[in-house]
Amino acid sequence: MNKQNGSALIIVLMAAVLLAGVAGVALSFCGQAGAETDAAARRFRLRGEAVSAALRGFAGLQSAAGPDARHTFKPRFGSLRVGHSAAECELDGEVMVGEVRWRWAVTDLSALRDRAAGTQAALGASAWALGAAARPKLPRALPAAPTPAQLRALAAGTPEFFGVAAGAGETWQTRGLLTDSVRGGWRTDLSDPGVQAGLFGPELAGVFSSEPWRRPPARGLPIARCETDGRLLSTVPMIADLRLSLGFFNSRHDGRHRLRFHGSGVLWNPTVVPVLAGPQGKVFLVEINGAPEVAVTNLETGAGFVADLDECPQADFGAVRQGPRERGLWFWAEVADPPGQGMTGRGLLPGEAYAFVSPSAETQPQGLARILSTQTWRMDKGAPATGARRPSGDVFRPTDRIEIVGRFRRPLTVRLRGYAGEPSREAPIADYPGPVFHVWENVRCPDFLIHTTGADYSREDSSGYHIGERRACLRLRLRPRTWEDFAEAAGSGRLLRGRWDLSRGEDADEWRVEPPVLSALDVVDHDASALAGPLWDLRPNRHDAAEPGAFASWRLRDLPTWPMLSVGAWRHLEPAGGTRWMQALDRHFHSATPTLSEPGAASHQPFYLLADPEAFAPAARWRVLGPWNVNASDPRAWEAFLGDATGVWRAEAGGPVTGEGVSGAWFFSRPSGAGQPAWGALTSFDLGDSSVAFLSETAGAAQRANQSARCLSPVQLRAWAESIVSLQSECGWPFPSLESFARSPLLGRSIEAAGLNDLLVGSPAGLPMRLEAADLIEAWAPVLTVRGDTFKVVGRAEGLGGSAVCELLAQREPTEHAPAFLGRRFRIISVRFRNP
Repeated sequence: MNKQNGSALIIVLMAAVLLAGVAGVALSFCGQAGAETDAAARRFRLRGEAVSAALRGFAGLQSAAGPDARHTFKPRFGSLRVGHSAAECELDGEVMVGEVRWRWAVTDLSALRDRAAGTQAALGASAWALGAAARPKLPRALPAAPTPAQLRALAAGTPEFFGVAAGAGETWQTRGLLTDSVRGGWRTDLSDPGVQAGLFGPELAGVFSSEPWRRPPARGLPIARCETDGRLLSTVPMIADLRLSLGFFNSRHDGRHRLRFHGSGVLWNPTVVPVLAGPQGKVFLVEINGAPEVAVTNLETGAGFVADLDECPQADFGAVRQGPRERGLWFWAEVADPPGQGMTGRGLLPGEAYAFVSPSAETQPQGLARILSTQTWRMDKGAPATGARRPSGDVFRPTDRIEIVGRFRRPLTVRLRGYAGEPSREAPIADYPGPVFHVWENVRCPDFLIHTTGADYSREDSSGYHIGERRACLRLRLRPRTWEDFAEAAGSGRLLRGRWDLSRGEDADEWRVEPPVLSALDVVDHDASALAGPLWDLRPNRHDAAEPGAFASWRLRDLPTWPMLSVGAWRHLEPAGGTRWMQALDRHFHSATPTLSEPGAASHQPFYLLADPEAFAPAARWRVLGPWNVNASDPRAWEAFLGDATGVWRAEAGGPVTGEGVSGAWFFSRPSGAGQPAWGALTSFDLGDSSVAFLSETAGAAQRANQSARCLSPVQLRAWAESIVSLQSECGWPFPSLESFARSPLLGRSIEAAGLNDLLVGSPAGLPMRLEAADLIEAWAPVLTVRGDTFKVVGRAEGLGGSAVCELLAQREPTEHAPAFLGRRFRIISVRFRNP
């Protein structure tokens, strides 16, 4: 073969190989395209099967959870269940459909934590809700401003939403209808005066709708007491120490016998809000009935007279006319110093113990007066001649022995009446129209005997008399006790009553009636030392809130005040430990609409979202933002929920102490007064647990009675969450209603198990620094639920050599299905496919 032919053959063979290669490649491409087509078809079918599986779960959700009277829970390592009074239903399942296995699982997002809730709330909150005064009232902290990433993520259905990786216990877009999960139907809005009147009576509802109660409580609330059906609304200060100082003498300028008297005592405001007095600072009119009969006798001559202090003579004595108003003894208990501390009028600051002397030494140092007899005595200061006889028995000399005897013919009664204008001169003080706020009955005082001289009994006139010259003092005061005993007694409500009958042993045990002569010898006219007990004041007739240690403050009693954001706030109308308010947790809610219209804000409660302005049912207009299912059984979810209110808190400006604030997850036990200033505290009220542990006994006691914020560490939160979950099975879990959750011991036992109050060992229940279950439920009430309204349904299809997953988000709607047994409709708000 020649070289040319060889070369041609090589070329031909190479061409043949090339053609064969091209043909092989072509055949290979055709086979691959067919395989991809088959795979795409399988994936398409699997996605359809996954959608069908998800819809199968969605149908089960609609059937089981659509009716209102349901609760949801997830057992340990189990699937979501929906329960009612008769049975329960499991929502997860699987089934073989031909050669494909369907699996579906339903998750109640209310049992997790909605990271979007705080951001959404900030976007829709009123100006008041964004301020410092509102933060203690809200169950979760509000961010100052949402981040751009949060705003993008809040747009449900966008790639930004789906691109967010939801960690354990963290989900998005949780909503809840305001329906009663126990009885069905809509809850009623307690912000409606008509609903309040139907539930609490028109009298109590009228108080809350009046102007003083519709303004911020930092300005002060009027003195009021309203009791209906066992519920009590009271801002009435308490008298902890009451004294009536009596001075007897003869005035030489007219020879008449006079009584000069002062009223003094200690007023205590046990509430966490300021309480305003009446005009000119008048808090109470103190009426004394059963005052002693006083007999004054000159032992040298036998001359004397008897005066009943309840029946002082009524006559015109020239410069003085003594009419029906002056028949008995009465005085004003008043706040005598000028208004201040940011209040709109005189009054008592939160928790203040205020010592008063009435009339004040600055305005009327000589006190009040009564003329005791129409008889007159004349003082003869000249030295009598030897053997000289007195001109008459009504002449007395400096060396004469004078005896003053006070006899109580009947038990003493003390009434404290509210301000209703100046008393009429022509009517006895018993007819004064002011409401009676406090009564002490059957007070048995010991009789008293005083020996003095004529020189001491006589004085030039009555204007120079002062309280230090008193001869007797009728004193009624709370029995001295340690601060622990006092906090227990006051916190339980034993000391906050309006009527006392000292003929009853249990009432008499709380009070001490002291000997009149010994009480008159006291150096000061009020308790001015912390050694005397928790209620003391350094100086009478002064607010010394700017001086550390001069201002006693014990804030033990909360009030439902404007705006009422929580159904749980009504518990403060009941006696300590009352549980009637728990019945309202499932039936009612508070929308707390702003008193003034604000663009973009429909409610002071930012965790309520306006849903349907056209809906006719009031509650149908609202959704709960980020509801929390108390049946959650994931410790990580509980930990995230408990730590959601994370931020910096400090007491408002005021008083001599300014603190740096508390940072972290904080809780308030006194929402109404948590933002009140420190006033005259010995230490700052915003201290962490580690700082409180090293305070002195006196400062520590004051701290526990005033600081309303507790800041817990991450370690404490984790231990608390684990305690809640571990104790659920022992405490009635799962809970079919919020009432059953509130009545269960779960929260109380978990607080104890986690040692959250170990710092306060020996401190009675009810002190503001203690974490108490009822306080927590009150704060959380707007966002608590026992069944969710937003669910995630995951459908999985397995088979045909692969798998697919479809995820639906569904929300309960106000509208109902035509078949009544299906209940309210669920709407699918988003759909996505994700890799298995």
